[in-house]
Amino acid sequence: DHNVEFSDLPANEKKSEAMADLSDIIRSDRVIVLDDFPCSTGRNFEFGFAVGLGIPVYIVRGRKNHVFHYLPFVTVVGDVTEALDG
Repeated sequence: DHNVEFSDLPANEKKSEAMADLSDIIRSDRVIVLDDFPCSTGRNFEFGFAVGLGIPVYIVRGRKNHVFHYLPFVTVVGDVTEALDG
């Protein structure tokens, strides 16, 4: 049901969602961050997890606004197509 709030999910479903997210990142050849949405702790965690694994990160329509954005495998791009071509 798409109308269920995350806070209403049972703990085991939250754990399952988190494990699926991590698995998706591990299998990825890049992570694309859409920087024109409000910042979230989940997005920051996924960014850090990818950085920790050395997976290239592309920040779309953003700017380098903290020290980790200056790592050599973090790139700011103008649009998603540029990130996919990366």
